Amino acid sequence: MDKTTQELFFRIDELRETIDDNFDFANEQFVSDLKKYYPTIINKMNLKNEIQSLKDLISEDNLELLPDYTQRLEILKLLEFIEPQQLTVNLKGRVACEINSGWELVLTELVFDNFLGDFTSEEIVALLSCFVYEGKKNNNNSKNNADAGATHVSLPTLETPRLEKGKEKIIKIVKDMLQVYNDYQINLTADEESFLERDRFALVNTVYEWAKGLSFKEIMEMFNDSDESEGTIVRVITRLDEICREVKNCALIIGDSDLHLKMNDAQEKIKRDIVFCASLYL
Repeated sequence: MDKTTQELFFRIDELRETIDDNFDFANEQFVSDLKKYYPTIINKMNLKNEIQSLKDLISEDNLELLPDYTQRLEILKLLEFIEPQQLTVNLKGRVACEINSGWELVLTELVFDNFLGDFTSEEIVALLSCFVYEGKKNNNNSKNNADAGATHVSLPTLETPRLEKGKEKIIKIVKDMLQVYNDYQINLTADEESFLERDRFALVNTVYEWAKGLSFKEIMEMFNDSDESEGTIVRVITRLDEICREVKNCALIIGDSDLHLKMNDAQEKIKRDIVFCASLYL
């Protein structure tokens, strides 16, 4: 064995002694601690990396919807659903939070205007059907449309002047709301875009007569102005029960006992007979 090789082996022995003195890998306590804490340390490092990844994802550079969010926030300030300075939800905003079936801003405006309070429970639930029934676009099959080739659809007249008044008020609020959306360049949903184009009030008479106590057969034969199927009408009425419940909760928040009683009465009047029978098809 030459001198260089001997020096290398000697150096290896020195390094082994240094390792043994400073890092006693053979020590049972060290091995035990390593097994105990290593997974925790690795998990902590992984969590830190995940947190950083999430922070990167929600950074302003990656928030593609941030402009839309900002514009919607400005609309809520404008319509007084939140406080402009503190950005806290006020009473009007709390009421809107109770509505989960859609059109929460419009319905909240109706509640705060005390507009619904001027109507009977039957009229209220009938008018609310426009927020459930999607309507038919260019419905040339309407019973009141004498000219089948007419460019403008002749919509069925509502049963009472009070219902017509309610319809006009709802349309005005929706128009004003859509105008605000356009002014702030908010992307409209398909439902919002088509609200004014479709005859969403076509089942008002149907629901009104149902709430007044007519049988399902009678409303289908005499007041089905939209010529809708039985299944569609049943679904509209059952969904109206949910909207009535939500508006009733809104009335409770603002302390409107009269509206609360009317919505409770409306629920009782529509929730009957075959419409609310248990069925596999609903």
